[in-house]
Amino acid sequence: MIGLRERPLLVHSTGVVTVDAARRPTSYEAPVRVPAPVSMEAQPIRVLVVEDDDMMRGALVDLLADFGFSVVGDGSDGLEGVQMAERLQPEVVLMDMRMPKLDGIEATRMIKERDHNVQVVILSAYDDAGLRGGSEDAGATCYLVKGCSPTLMSDVLRSAGDITRGLRSRGELKGF
Repeated sequence: MIGLRERPLLVHSTGVVTVDAARRPTSYEAPVRVPAPVSMEAQPIRVLVVEDDDMMRGALVDLLADFGFSVVGDGSDGLEGVQMAERLQPEVVLMDMRMPKLDGIEATRMIKERDHNVQVVILSAYDDAGLRGGSEDAGATCYLVKGCSPTLMSDVLRSAGDITRGLRSRGELKGF
């Protein structure tokens, strides 16, 4: 039985690395070099914060800056968030649920209709299945409840930013 360390690695054209237990390297084969993963975070992820509470919005902007995000703007209601998303083209929108003029679900729906690439993360004070479902139907990437850990929020926003960057780099979906 061949141990894992003895099994040759195969790098496929897709970049996937697999272990082939049946194939043994011959003496003339060069060692397989696996390229280092390309970091999607060469530039900070661009985030738009939309929150109607001034103190909470300021705290979110500061927190995201501390985590290394580039906060490209902050809005105080859903309608302003939609307009800013169109103008600023963020990679991720951190969206409150309950706001004046336009709630988070409708604002998310409008943003996603204009640019399928941008990811919207809902941040709500309500842990409610109906609101979660409405957010998902509108196209939100994730639904977080206020009070979640800052690390969780950061991880979710980074993942959402990576999704946007992947879509935009492939040109699969056209934005604004």
